[in-house]
Amino acid sequence: MNVQCNGGGVGVTERIPCKTEGCSATILPTTAAKTGGTCMPCHQEQERQKRQAYIEQHRRTVNLYEGLTDPVDILKVMHAPRKYDPLIQYVPYPLSREQVYVSLTAEEAGRMLKYALELLARAMRAKPTISYCR
Repeated sequence: MNVQCNGGGVGVTERIPCKTEGCSATILPTTAAKTGGTCMPCHQEQERQKRQAYIEQHRRTVNLYEGLTDPVDILKVMHAPRKYDPLIQYVPYPLSREQVYVSLTAEEAGRMLKYALELLARAMRAKPTISYCR
């Protein structure tokens, strides 16, 4: 048992050793009650390991390109924003964006341009215009 003065000499705080093997930290009884007897760094590491194990056990692989053959559709998927989810692992497309763009025919490039202009028009309608008064 480790006994320390609280700085003012008025009381004594009893500290107990962390239960994690190899850890030399001592903790307050209130911390031990919250963490099951481990110091906060050890407790946080145990929680991180539990979370990582859960993710690895429940992670699924998603191929957004499965069944797609049209380069324009493939590029649309490549450019679409994805929200990060640790439980989803996306299969990358075997070619880079640049390689897909280089492989476009003139007709496909025109379709891609039309799609890009539609996205810009949609974005412009969604954002309010700023007017400056003089």
